[in-house]
Parts: sequence; structure tokens; C-alpha cells
Amino acid sequence: MNWNCSAIRQETLRLGTFPTQQSADQSPHSLSAVTLFEREELTRKLHPISSSFDPTQAVYFEKTFGLLKYDTTGCCNLIVFDEMDEEKVMIGYLRFVLEWIANTDKVGMQVMRVAIAIVFLWIGALKFAPYEADSITLFVANSPFLSFFYKHPNQYKAHLTREGELKPADRAWQTENHTYSFSDGLGSVEIIIGLLTLVGLFSRRYGMLGAILAFLTPFVTLSFLITTPEVWVPALGDTPHGFPWLSGAGRLVIKDVMLLAGGWLIMTDSARALLEVGRQPASDLGGVRHFLGVGKL
Repeated sequence: MNWNCSAIRQETLRLGTFPTQQSADQSPHSLSAVTLFEREELTRKLHPISSSFDPTQAVYFEKTFGLLKYDTTGCCNLIVFDEMDEEKVMIGYLRFVLEWIANTDKVGMQVMRVAIAIVFLWIGALKFAPYEADSITLFVANSPFLSFFYKHPNQYKAHLTREGELKPADRAWQTENHTYSFSDGLGSVEIIIGLLTLVGLFSRRYGMLGAILAFLTPFVTLSFLITTPEVWVPALGDTPHGFPWLSGAGRLVIKDVMLLAGGWLIMTDSARALLEVGRQPASDLGGVRHFLGVGKL
């Protein structure tokens, strides 16, 4: 196999990886053999998906792995695989996959927006079901920020029911306690947050509002870890109880940490999009159309 070192030199100069000092009388050379590896072995290690090896590919892999070495004439005559380069080799093999993943960040941000919207829309809709309203009673009744919505917050323990269980007397108490009316209102708020977050796919302004609300909501939920005793395993005889042993209710609450992080990400993305619009000349914004919030704004 003959490698045209002039072609290699030209390509490396373009990429900025070739040594800057060269002799004035240097002439093109050809490399007819590789001293350390047979052609098939070299092709397999440097470019496993190809049956042939091209000098420009050699330069690409030199740029990726740092493996090609040059002699004093500037001609590539030796390829060395060093143990220190194993990590670079591995990254090089995965380069195409890694670059594809790295270039999906914008798509991933929109997927995050849709995922957060689904959570708010779905959970918000469930708040209109009595069993879901019953399940949040212990959180609301113990919260100093929300307990005033209930008529008898201190009596909730005697009227707790399991999911799927129907007790007419407890259902009547929950109705009198304003449990269901509060849950309906909370569900409506969550649905609005979900819709605003979803609209963020098309509107920067409303998307920003939805993102802020999606970011702030988990702070209320996570406060239940402090105000609600039932989030920790009770002392009923088993050794692990109390902090940090989360009960089923506590494990449900702690998951909002991910919702908090996701809300932060889409909020920063929305803020960045609004700032980009602000940097554009007024003539490029569509005038009244964007002032009224129509279109991408």
C-alpha cells in the first residue's frame, strides 16, 4: 500500500496538526510499508468499518487519537499504539455515536419540556378523582402553607382510606373537610402549568411562564419532607425507622427533585430564547405581531 505523504502533508496543514518547521528542499515521499503492523491490522484498528485505508483518514485518526508520528522530513512513517492512548482510541471508536448524542441537546430539551407537561397534566387530571384527593390529605393537613384550606385539618388521621377503598362515612367527612374542592382547585392549577409548559414548544413567552411555575411547584412538594411525619418509616418495632428511611409517601415526594431539576433546565432554555429575541433588531421581530405575543414569542 502506497501512501502519498504530500497528500497527508496538505491535509494536516489544513487541519493545523502538521509540524510548522520543514526543510526547504523537502520533496514528496511515498511510504510503501508500515513497519509495526500489516495493512489489514492497521485498517482494522484505525478504521474498522472500511476495507481500505486512505491518507486523509489517517490524518483524521491522528487528530482524533494522536497516534500518527512524523519523522524529521515531516513524512508519516510510523504508527504507534501506546497504552497511554487507549482512552483516546476508545473515544475515537465511539466518536460518531458521541457526536450524535451531543448534537441532540436541543431535541432533549424539548423532550424534557413534554415530559414535565405530561406529569402535570396527568397528575392534575387525577386530582379530580376522590381517591387521589384522599391520598394528599396527610400532606395538606400538615403543611403550614396549605392546611388552612381544610376545615378540620387536625382530624385527618381518623379518616384516611387506602386507594380503591370506599368508606361512605369517611367520604362524607372528606367532603365536609373541603378535601375535594381543594383537590379540584389544585388539579386545575397543575393542568394550567402543564399546558403552559407544553405551549413552550411554540411560544417563548408562555413557555417561560410555564417553566417558572414548573420549577417553583416542587419546592412546595419537597417541603412535605419537613412538615409531614408520615413521609418517614414509623417506629413500629423494626430497627430502620425515622430519617433517612423514607416511607411510601416519602418516596413519592422525593421524586420531585427530578422535576425541580427539569424545571430549572427548561426555564434556562426559555430565558435563553427570550434573550436571543431581545438581541435582534426591532425590524426583524415582526413589529406588532411579536409585541402581541403571536408566533414564537
